[in-house]
Amino acid sequence: MTNHTFIIGIVVVILVNAGIMLVTEFRRLQRADQVIMETIRIFNSQLALSCINIVFSLIFAYFWYHVFRDIYKLLKPEDLKGFFQLFNDQYLDSMRQYYYEREMLMELFTVQRYRNSGMVNLFSMIITMISGINGVYTALKRDQICKTAIYVQRAVIPWESVCGFQWGHFWDRREFRRLQPYYELKIYYYNRKTLLGKGKKCEADLCIQPSDKENLDILLNKVISFREKEDVKAENNFVKKV
Repeated sequence: MTNHTFIIGIVVVILVNAGIMLVTEFRRLQRADQVIMETIRIFNSQLALSCINIVFSLIFAYFWYHVFRDIYKLLKPEDLKGFFQLFNDQYLDSMRQYYYEREMLMELFTVQRYRNSGMVNLFSMIITMISGINGVYTALKRDQICKTAIYVQRAVIPWESVCGFQWGHFWDRREFRRLQPYYELKIYYYNRKTLLGKGKKCEADLCIQPSDKENLDILLNKVISFREKEDVKAENNFVKKV
């Protein structure tokens, strides 16, 4: 009986990753009318590493194909429909035993090489390809500043959680015509509210277009000013209760 565990695992991983991307894009479409501005795309270390992963996946695919091609030729004509048998350890063992008993050394070597390196290359190809695609998708996805929250790669920051911001370096990029200039922006926010306080203070880095800097600076100052007033009110109410 064919062992489907490996194949099912691959399919599940691919479907889960594809599902996450589709859900993310669907949510971005849902909030399209709430977007105030978007950050720019930059070539960063994550994008570079993701591209390297894709290159490695192609290398693994090359080596796997050559090993797979050799063993696939050994299948009997009536076994050609049993492609998935090549993922079944028992079937591979029977092939190896068959060639061993008949002292067919080249065929035995082909089966053994497939068992030793073929599956490893296949698994490595899939993992690096999925990792690379996810990385490229995440790196090219623009952060969004919306009416209800700020959506960055790994967090959703409600406006009421923002507690500060700081403008950083301006990258002119005149030496790279295809790269847009941008301002670095660091947003400080409280991650989660707890019973004992506001929660953990975190930060998020954004890349803002020069044309959006002035408007965003005004918006953030209003948010911080409003938050400070709310904190003063809450403190006064607490003092009165005490």
